[in-house]
Amino acid sequence: AACGKCNTVCPVHDVRTTETMGPRGWYTLLTDPSLADEADASVRACLNCKSCRVVCPAGVDVSALVLDRRALRPDGAAGRLFRFQAERPRLFEGLVKTAARTRGLWDNKPGRILIEAASRAVFRKLGPRARIPRDMILPPLARRTLRERYASLAEEGGAKGRIAYFHGCAGNYFDDGVGDATIALLRHFGGDVVLPRQVCSGTPIETYGHVGLLRDRARVNIESLLRFETVVTACASCTLSLREYERLFEDAGWREKAGALRKRVRHIAEFLVHDMNVPPPKEEWSAGRVTYHSSCHMRAAGVTREPRELIRRIPGVEFVEMRDADRCAGGAGTYGIKDPETSTAVFERKRRGIEGSGADVVATSCPACMIQLESGLRGSRRVMHVAQVLAEAYGLPIAVTEGK
Repeated sequence: AACGKCNTVCPVHDVRTTETMGPRGWYTLLTDPSLADEADASVRACLNCKSCRVVCPAGVDVSALVLDRRALRPDGAAGRLFRFQAERPRLFEGLVKTAARTRGLWDNKPGRILIEAASRAVFRKLGPRARIPRDMILPPLARRTLRERYASLAEEGGAKGRIAYFHGCAGNYFDDGVGDATIALLRHFGGDVVLPRQVCSGTPIETYGHVGLLRDRARVNIESLLRFETVVTACASCTLSLREYERLFEDAGWREKAGALRKRVRHIAEFLVHDMNVPPPKEEWSAGRVTYHSSCHMRAAGVTREPRELIRRIPGVEFVEMRDADRCAGGAGTYGIKDPETSTAVFERKRRGIEGSGADVVATSCPACMIQLESGLRGSRRVMHVAQVLAEAYGLPIAVTEGK
């Protein structure tokens, strides 16, 4: 940890600048027993972007040390939310749908002021500045979940096939078009796609220290997903999490199963390039100049070339590589709620890169990154998932869903 290369890519260190607010300092705090009392406050600032892990020439994974430390003191409020979602899924979905149907009543200036004030009390244990900011553009919530809209593809409806689409939480509960576009691509190029039985892949669960619950969720997903030849995701964090279940188990049997699953997991961009070897679209796509924000967890999962390659293939598209394309945008799942000020400060570097590119469209590979980009750019550019870019470029009907 002495060279400091990790600090050069850390989004927190970039805006906080002190040694204790960066991976090298965190490594010292976490490995020196005499500094244990100082560690908790500092490592709480980590976004878990894993950029330090990716660049470390010595293979030191400071992000893993941070997560191990958090596991010693799991966040109670987050744990209750995760268990509520897992144990009362119908009630949880009902609340999401109610929020979606009543959005006009609460997503306005007075409503958001009240929500910000109330959320300070609810989230006070996440961090001293935690809240739902009144100016944060929240993701579109689904009035009907993805599984309901595509009931004929859901395993509980009797669907069978070789390809499992692991939509994850965002894909199911957000109505952002990512799930629709991914399904359109899989149907067009892959054939028999199924929405398998699944639970949260575990990234947010581990972020807040609940390793036992993460292990339980991993067992459910492993048993369900191993019945399919290929498991496709459209979420960077889900891709990474599903590929790293082996580290959770000491039991040889579970490690073997987790290893088998790792080999079957593909992000949709990987699937289209390597498994399907899809041809370029035949018609020009008149979207103008397109740039790409490289999600942190996609880089940690080793997926960087494929999304860019697919965009470059599209006739009529001028692809431009933005400056700092591989730097974190500051969203990190719920980090924009946990510490809105730091999250916004981190995004400023990303904003400068996007504006400097002159792009009309900002593509990415992660729904969580889309939330941060939408909120930060305030409509100045179109933000799209790479699956949406491709579905439009191929002329696939992504707006038509079953029963919607």
